[in-house]
Amino acid sequence: MASGYAFKAPLGSLMLSPAKIQYARCDHFVPNKPYNLLPRDKDFEPKAKDRGAPVVCALDQLPLELLENVFMHLDLVSLAAARGVSPVIREFIDNLPVWKHLNKHAKDILEIIHATKACAFITLNDLLMELHQPYCRNCGKIGPFLFLPTCSRCCFDCLQDNPQFTLMPLFHAEINYALSRQSINALPKLRSLTGEYDIATTRVTWDKWMVSYQAVLKAATQEHGSVAKAIQASEVQRQDREKAYHDAIAKWVTKMAERRDEIASNYPFALSGSPPSLHKPRRPRGSGVQPLRPEDFRRWRFMGVAELPYYNVKSKSVEVPMYCFACNFHLKPTINFCPHLRRFYEAFLPSQVPGHFAKCISAKSILGNDNAKRENLREAIKNYVEYKSWGGIPSSHFFVTEKGKLEDVQKAESCSEWKLFDKLTKA
Repeated sequence: MASGYAFKAPLGSLMLSPAKIQYARCDHFVPNKPYNLLPRDKDFEPKAKDRGAPVVCALDQLPLELLENVFMHLDLVSLAAARGVSPVIREFIDNLPVWKHLNKHAKDILEIIHATKACAFITLNDLLMELHQPYCRNCGKIGPFLFLPTCSRCCFDCLQDNPQFTLMPLFHAEINYALSRQSINALPKLRSLTGEYDIATTRVTWDKWMVSYQAVLKAATQEHGSVAKAIQASEVQRQDREKAYHDAIAKWVTKMAERRDEIASNYPFALSGSPPSLHKPRRPRGSGVQPLRPEDFRRWRFMGVAELPYYNVKSKSVEVPMYCFACNFHLKPTINFCPHLRRFYEAFLPSQVPGHFAKCISAKSILGNDNAKRENLREAIKNYVEYKSWGGIPSSHFFVTEKGKLEDVQKAESCSEWKLFDKLTKA
């Protein structure tokens, strides 16, 4: 075990977050208040003909343990529909221990799921499993994020590099892989939110239906036999669309020529404009399909991910992941796909940080009293300040002791170097 410097970065601003939720779309969203599954059903009342008599429902007669097990595995849309069956069922769902637990510790993710309309394929059981385990489903590292289409945790590296956590617009999936309407309807879809995404702060001003890239490839394989055959079929469809477009353009040119001849013969003194009796043919529009680019996938993948806290069942507390200060800022921080930068934004639980410091060469190189280590720390602080100045993620930094206790950086041995941070940030 060893001590060192760490920081917390709210990376949620790079991806889906409550700040991106449009209040017009999610009109019942009230900050700092419990999330309501279906607020409009809150004042449920029996019909006029049934008033004065108890509402009888078949679900009311089932054992409570069975009902709880059933509701745990229902998607949120079906769960909301079940609330409208009777006041008894509504009260039972609202008082589910799992629902209260998620509402207390993962309210933001519930709001995001509702706003993106991902509630059609996510269940309470899926959310509970990911809330109670902190590891990335792909590589096993600490995963601070939840990939909504599959409701699985992921880390920052897998989010950037692994095709498993990639999104694409539904329109592109339908066109580029020749998917039928039946296959499209079977895909789990979510609605994107406008805002800034990715480290490069790409501004997205549109909202579209997004689907998982892996789900698209699976659907293309099931429909066409292989991905290669699906791409071949999409190429045939593209050629047919181009041929139809060129034929429509040829007809449009012919109609425009006939119109000009008619104007010249019947209205020889027309100087500008056209007679109201002659309709101007509308130019045909193209398909508007652009080829897929690698940079598009990078931007899209952040549009289906949100931060998810980790709830430690043993300690009964929420643990926020933190990042090694030396791993991120001892070298110049950049998002290049280089082997020595693979630890960029590698998250650790508070209990894991001292163990990482004991093995981290970068952490040891900036903590000490000799001149070389102090110079390395000053260089890392300058990189940290520069990173925050050009639009990096705002974060909080601190000193972690060997026992995992968080302290102010001024209590560290090299506290004099941190005065440089205050000086540079105030300048």
